[in-house]
Amino acid sequence: MRGWMNEGKSYIPPVGIGEVMRAGTVSQVVESKNAAYKVGDFIYSSEGVQQYSVSNGKHLIKIDSNKEDLPR
Repeated sequence: MRGWMNEGKSYIPPVGIGEVMRAGTVSQVVESKNAAYKVGDFIYSSEGVQQYSVSNGKHLIKIDSNKEDLPR
């Protein structure tokens, strides 16, 4: 991630000061107006490192928390 903050030639533009650091995240829905996601659902996304984000629901992957192979 540190490399993404450097100016210069790269495969991806640098993350600027004050911008959200790129990262895959697992999050829990705290409020929803999307029928596909209810409060308490866990999702995987690329929303970056931040406490909260707002999404239109595209590019989210719902995690089935009842799967046996998930750590508890």
